[in-house]
Amino acid sequence: MSYRKKFRVTDLRRSDSFAESQGPVLAHYLKRVLKQAKKFQKAGSSERLHSLRIALRRFRYALELYATEFKPKKFKAMYELAIRLQNTLGDRRDIDVMHERLLSLYRNGEAELPALISADIEQSKALVNTQIGQTLAEFTRNQQLRKLLD
Repeated sequence: MSYRKKFRVTDLRRSDSFAESQGPVLAHYLKRVLKQAKKFQKAGSSERLHSLRIALRRFRYALELYATEFKPKKFKAMYELAIRLQNTLGDRRDIDVMHERLLSLYRNGEAELPALISADIEQSKALVNTQIGQTLAEFTRNQQLRKLLD
């Protein structure tokens, strides 16, 4: 894939005004979030989490760009939902990073990570995964966001 093609928004025309570009651009980035969300839900690996976080961040940045094109209350609701999801995904990423760091420290010390710590980390991951599932469901059901796909 060519470098420029990677960033191409398929339904965007060069002749579109800024306001007209809102629909294709936001739909493009929202579709990426939804695609990555499905992949993460199938296999909640740290790689899938990372891809979902990147897609959500790009969507949020595009949403910020078009903030003036929305009514303030509608924008605030969509934006806060995206932030809430991003924060929850960040919490899970923090746990993954901490787990990897602990494993590395223990390996360097030629010891095994204690089972109690491993169990606590896995329990924390499960709890945050539940929160991610709830927040993702809320995000994907949001009517204002769904309208961006139309």
